Amino acid sequence: MGNHPFLKYCTAYLNDVYGHYSPATYKNLDRRFRRMDRDVEKLVSDGVLTTASPAKWVVQDVVSYINYRYSLNRAQSEMCHEVGALKKVMIQADNLKTFDVAFRRFPNMRPRKRDEALPSIEQREYKLFMDGMSVVDEKDYYELRRYAVMGLSIFCGLRAKEIRLSSVKDIIRNEDHWYFDIVHVKGEKTYGKRRVVPIPKEFHDHLTKYLRAREEYIRVRCPDSKLLFPSPTSDNGELASNTLRADVKRINEQLGTSFNLRDGRRTFGQKYLDGDVSIEDVSVLMGHNSTETTEGFYCRRRNVKSVNAVKDLKGIWDPDKKMEFRI
Repeated sequence: MGNHPFLKYCTAYLNDVYGHYSPATYKNLDRRFRRMDRDVEKLVSDGVLTTASPAKWVVQDVVSYINYRYSLNRAQSEMCHEVGALKKVMIQADNLKTFDVAFRRFPNMRPRKRDEALPSIEQREYKLFMDGMSVVDEKDYYELRRYAVMGLSIFCGLRAKEIRLSSVKDIIRNEDHWYFDIVHVKGEKTYGKRRVVPIPKEFHDHLTKYLRAREEYIRVRCPDSKLLFPSPTSDNGELASNTLRADVKRINEQLGTSFNLRDGRRTFGQKYLDGDVSIEDVSVLMGHNSTETTEGFYCRRRNVKSVNAVKDLKGIWDPDKKMEFRI
């Protein structure tokens, strides 16, 4: 392999997955691989590792490398990333068996992965939101907008950017079945994939009210705007991220709640998981590239029941349906 054989496997892996990670994640992984290569070269020079080529590593090489990283007093979260990155390299080097044997033989070497998934919105707060949304004045455009913004997070799982850049035409209404065509997804020009999500009936009434108020609003303020949430004061006609946060903050002040848009996305995913939708389908609905992201940071199955298909999703979003939200 010549000089830096470890880094060559790292580079090969990065070339294979190019476009599958966000630019920031790709850059961070590249930085980690380069630092790992420097560590490996040092350990080979010190006689700790038998070779710099991960394809030729034996179990003791894996153990020695991991123990070296622990000797630097790295946090458990950092070691989780380190072990994950090393596994990628070992797979690329077609030497995963050695990696697996090392961790089976020395299970305590595996870092303790903390529970990353934050809780979704509590049942009490969800009920307050639904009650508050039901009594909004139909002539109060800004109040209607606030609940529509938060509703798109809770009921459709939209990210802040996806909300800001959405258009009226993205709402597809077909009798009782409504859908949201999410065009401007995260990473839309690289790894992101356009997706379509259902709009639950529980959100239809408020969305209809908002759309009516929006028509009157744009007629006076910004008649040429096609955006779902137009801004007549910004240069690009889009609401600022701070405006979305201010809208949600205002709802919290009124209701005595404490949720945000990401809490809404977690609730979106958890609701469908609790409705026996598969984690694979929920991951697609949330716009994730893997179920690991969905389960690790957003929502996860709370029971071990195996479900093959979703036969009836009616009532999932009923605010009176008793459900424990906290993970």
